[in-house]
Amino acid sequence: MNHKDFRELLARAEAGEAQAQYHLGLLCRSAETEVPDYAGAVSWFRLAALQGHALAQYDLGRLYEAGAGVGRDLGKALRWYRRAADQGLPEARVRLLEFFAALGEAAYDRMYEVDAAAAKAANAWRTSRRCFATSSPRIPRGARRASR
Repeated sequence: MNHKDFRELLARAEAGEAQAQYHLGLLCRSAETEVPDYAGAVSWFRLAALQGHALAQYDLGRLYEAGAGVGRDLGKALRWYRRAADQGLPEARVRLLEFFAALGEAAYDRMYEVDAAAAKAANAWRTSRRCFATSSPRIPRGARRASR
């Protein structure tokens, strides 16, 4: 990206354009820079995410989960994943399912009580496990009961 393109992108981002903010977040996080600026990526992703940009919400969740540019906060990571999943972003839905499967049956079952979007995603996953191919975790006993 040349200097003129970057200035135009920065101007659009500062004017509040979510897509430009997301793109700047990607640039901050990418290997195009000598050292990735994760704190800068968090700032730009957050601005875009607050405007409802699903990919920015997902990427912000990833940064919170990894503790890159911010303190590691799994609660915030889950909240951003949920917002992205609410908009139908498949990556966010899959990440939520992986998260809860890793946490165990109790957390997986709580998903139904806490987050309607995650419950829909879990139901879709149960009926079509093709997404997980051979690495599919088993369905916890209480998951079937909770969805009825």
